[in-house]
Amino acid sequence: MRKYIRAALSQLAYSPVLAVVLCIEFVVMMTCFSLCYGALELYRIRQQMYEQNGMSDWYYLRSGENEALISRLEADTGRSALSFEYVEGMNSDTQIVIYSEAVFKSLDILVSKGERIDLSRDYGAVPCLITSGLAGDYKVGQIYELKTDFEQRTIGSFYICGVIKDDVLFSPTYGFDYDTRHIIAYDPEARINKRMEQHFDVWNASGLTDFADKYSDYIERNAIQPFDYYYSARNELERERIMPYVLLMIVFTTLSLTGLVAYGISTGVQLRRQNALFRLVGAKRRQLVLITFLRILMIVALPALLSFVGRAYMRTTDIGETTLLSFRGQLTAIGLCFGVMFLSSLISVIGTGRESISERVREM
Repeated sequence: MRKYIRAALSQLAYSPVLAVVLCIEFVVMMTCFSLCYGALELYRIRQQMYEQNGMSDWYYLRSGENEALISRLEADTGRSALSFEYVEGMNSDTQIVIYSEAVFKSLDILVSKGERIDLSRDYGAVPCLITSGLAGDYKVGQIYELKTDFEQRTIGSFYICGVIKDDVLFSPTYGFDYDTRHIIAYDPEARINKRMEQHFDVWNASGLTDFADKYSDYIERNAIQPFDYYYSARNELERERIMPYVLLMIVFTTLSLTGLVAYGISTGVQLRRQNALFRLVGAKRRQLVLITFLRILMIVALPALLSFVGRAYMRTTDIGETTLLSFRGQLTAIGLCFGVMFLSSLISVIGTGRESISERVREM
């Protein structure tokens, strides 16, 4: 294997400057793919949540007359309002929101680890779900006493039921949120110390065909506001936010492909000559393919490694807090870079037959 690695390194020496430039372009391209795929994936997940939970029939209840309105709605329909309470978290980066029983019954919350909250089970503490940014500190199936960082004030004892899939959750303020440091709790016994609480109510009108007509007076004065309004506005903002990532991906993909062409042209003649020389001394075609594979692997491996380091760093920044950084998108970019380079080089290897060896050697 060492001789094949040395042969691959000798091929890299033909155009080291272009190889370095290509590596830089690959790093940026892979990072842009991760960002763009992540943004598009978030958009897809939100749309999936919207459709699966029938949110076209959801309404926000935002009015000073909420209590009277909710009492009337509950009396008319026999349903309960979806209640959300935000309470003070451990620090400014962590959100804690308490979902009412009606929310858990109306909203399909997926978990990637652990299990959903069992509303009928006594956990001995406040059952909750967490997002991925907290999964390293809090283990599923354990009870933790959470306190604020500043005052060391006890918030409550929490049982970690599971980790929320994709870190996407329903928010009564914006429709959907991507938040890596979020806790969703179920607290029917009021065990949580609810200092600095904010309260929101949502109504699920699925199956109530005459809801909009019957409560049109409330809708007209915005006491009841359709969720569709906020969802459409959020989608428009998401499209505007995604576009720069899409443009970056297109620009750096184009630059990378241009770099590939330039690298192929500058090294093509030398590589064909060296392949002919290898064939002259008895190398088989499969050995040339292995050498080509190793050379391209060396070119792609370093930017791939750097892009993983960059992705890990971005997860700690504001970008990582608001945007999904897609591992799948990163692998797609790595596969694209490797595949295009390998296929283009493979054509040269296949074309190096014994009948062309003498011609290649005369060119040297």
